[in-house]
Amino acid sequence: MVKNQHKDLKHLVGCRLKKDIYSNKGVLVLSEAMILTDEHIHQSILHGVGLSISDIVMEDDKNMDLVIDEALDQVKSIFRNVRHTNRIPLIDIRRKLIPAINKITENSGLFGLLNDLQAKDDYTYYHNIGVSIIATMIGKWMQLSPQELSILSVAAFLHDIGKLMVPKEILNKAGKLTEDEFEIMKKHTIYGYEIINNTIGCTHRHALIALQHHEREDGSGYPLGLKGDKVDILSKIVAVADVFHAMTSKRVYHDAIPFHQVLQKMQKNAFGKLDPTITTLFMEKIMSTTIGNETVLTDGRRAKIVMINPSNRMNPLVKINSDFVDLSQHHNLNLAQVLG
Repeated sequence: MVKNQHKDLKHLVGCRLKKDIYSNKGVLVLSEAMILTDEHIHQSILHGVGLSISDIVMEDDKNMDLVIDEALDQVKSIFRNVRHTNRIPLIDIRRKLIPAINKITENSGLFGLLNDLQAKDDYTYYHNIGVSIIATMIGKWMQLSPQELSILSVAAFLHDIGKLMVPKEILNKAGKLTEDEFEIMKKHTIYGYEIINNTIGCTHRHALIALQHHEREDGSGYPLGLKGDKVDILSKIVAVADVFHAMTSKRVYHDAIPFHQVLQKMQKNAFGKLDPTITTLFMEKIMSTTIGNETVLTDGRRAKIVMINPSNRMNPLVKINSDFVDLSQHHNLNLAQVLG
């Protein structure tokens, strides 16, 4: 048993503790700022102390990868729980997952983060945490209150929980859904609303976000065909995060859409589909985070983003080797991918 626990905590070796760790009897087991070794891990297990990513200091990209990996493990565990019990373990989400998501959103390497969140097995897990991270970032940029931000982070993570009720052959179909299949798929919004609404500790607003995240400003969305003035602002934020993450993700039936095409589609969707204020803010912030990043251009060349054009944010000034190129002056040359 101890051997298995030691193996599970092996990834924390070399990390620095950010606080003193005590046993349940009040005995100091490990001290703040200590660099963890195999022996420290062994001692923590003998004293019945549980260590996690939240106990260590984030000092480099490796540690951020650990946070993401642990968060994804939490996601899988939570979804298994819901699948088997039809109940949402809200305490686990609030105590374990949301602190990890907040820690991740403090990381400035947004595009490296998005690359890390590319689905390596089951897209559903990566999508739910990806949407929660992006929605939380938007909420912070919009300066939402702590209460609203808390609701947003949890609800964004749960936005697709209703898909657990959709037949797997439809959910995992490697191709376009038939009309009948799509009608079944659309019901995930209603299923999600019902599951969340019946969860003790969740508010009606949490449930509304699952119900409304596919509604659109012009009333063309589903399941109720609501227009923008009838849709909760948090649902609108999740809609933007949902669309962006879906387009930038590699799926079974299509590759990730090139970055410039994602921006073009987002810009187009800001007129009638997605909330224009939220979408514009998101695109401005997204582009501002790309300065200094490496990028792959549509002709295959690599470049570095140097400056964002205030009048044409989607086509920045880039440096290719020793040459500066203004993409706003080259209509056939765009950003295909932004690297971390």
